[in-house]
Amino acid sequence: MKELLNKLGITQAGYFSKDKSYIIDFEDDKEYNKAFSRIDKSNLLEEDPDTSVINTNVSNIVYTNDNFILNMIADFDSDTYKLVVKEI
Repeated sequence: MKELLNKLGITQAGYFSKDKSYIIDFEDDKEYNKAFSRIDKSNLLEEDPDTSVINTNVSNIVYTNDNFILNMIADFDSDTYKLVVKEI
């Protein structure tokens, strides 16, 4: 998991949740946008458009590869931004 994040250039510290997901809370939309750009441009992952949701209140974009699901989550109303990585 950390190896994939390093390959993507995402170096912010995170934590493991109870369900063993790795979560990175971004300080602001600029950090979120940098990470989003790196993930979106990467050939290591594919976006899953069937599970991604974008509207005026939230953005929840899902990327996958053979081993991981990455969920880029932005809540525009509460100004919170995070990346959730889960091993498949």
